[in-house]
Amino acid sequence: AAEEAAWAHVGAVAPVCRRRIDRIRRALSPLVPEARFFVLLAVAVAGGLLFRGLGVVAGALTGAMLLSGIFSVARGKTAFPGGLKILLQICSGAFVGAGITRDSLSALPQLLIPALIMLAGIFAFTFSTAFLMHRLFRLDLAVCLLSSTPGGISEMSLLSEDLGADTPKIAILQTARLTCVVLFFPTMLRMIIGLTGA
Repeated sequence: AAEEAAWAHVGAVAPVCRRRIDRIRRALSPLVPEARFFVLLAVAVAGGLLFRGLGVVAGALTGAMLLSGIFSVARGKTAFPGGLKILLQICSGAFVGAGITRDSLSALPQLLIPALIMLAGIFAFTFSTAFLMHRLFRLDLAVCLLSSTPGGISEMSLLSEDLGADTPKIAILQTARLTCVVLFFPTMLRMIIGLTGA
């Protein structure tokens, strides 16, 4: 009889405990993504500082991206606050705008024709490369276009977020492009200047 009474008590208490656990889980669930975001931020800062200290090309960005990616793979995707994306875009625009001076504006007339030639070349290169990648590897066309555009990694990544493209793929391809430019372009430039005597 005592055993039956004990089991009856457990049966009565179990649903109550289950309901309380569910209430606690629901109360804590809004805090989990925020906590995960701050952990992700700490991991990104550590990765950025580490790679920058090691002298890696675009180390701050590359290290933050790599370690954040590892964290996301291990712990699951972390939601990024929408307001922070807008703030990052504003900071990126401010960084570009801060480099414009009166001397830059005064040089615009003599740079107009070279700028038009450069833009035509960039459009031709970007679209031809993007369509080639799209046809050969069946990648999304937006990914191919944003990956082929010779812009900054952070700027292209932020733009891809706005357009709803696959940002991780674009960031990886842009990092590969920048790494090749930094590693090989100075040597190629010296060779070309040596051959042409310019």
